[in-house]
Parts: sequence; structure tokens; C-alpha cells
Amino acid sequence: MNQPMKRHRYSAHLQDEGSHGRQWVAEADSFIDAAVRFAETRDVEDGDLSVVVTECESGKDRCFVVNLGSGDVKAC
Repeated sequence: MNQPMKRHRYSAHLQDEGSHGRQWVAEADSFIDAAVRFAETRDVEDGDLSVVVTECESGKDRCFVVNLGSGDVKAC
């Protein structure tokens, strides 16, 4: 029987804004899911956004470049 993935709480901010621009992201399935959800809240239609995502429970950070035009996500 397949068990659903555990969802985690994340916070995120644009890399060039520093942590003062940090926002909570509702529960997400992964760091990438959180990065995309955060990027979609920004007032940018196209282009790359460098998003730093922190898992709230562990404090681990990951950085992703999200392209809202193409949907591509890659590590910073």
C-alpha cells in the first residue's frame, strides 16, 4: 500500500533580498514544490528567480533558480 508523502513547512525568500523578504509557504511536498509555490506569488511573469527555501523543522536551506516562463527549476 502506498503511503502519502509527508508534507513539510517551509519559508522562502529571493536570494538577492536576503532573509528580510522571507515568507511562509504553506505545507509543500518538497523543497522544489515550495520554491515554485513561492515564485508563483511574485509579481514576475517570465525570467529566472533565485529562491532560497528553508525547511522549518530542520533549518536546512536549498537554493533554486525557478523560471516561471518555462517552468524549469534547477539548483543555484
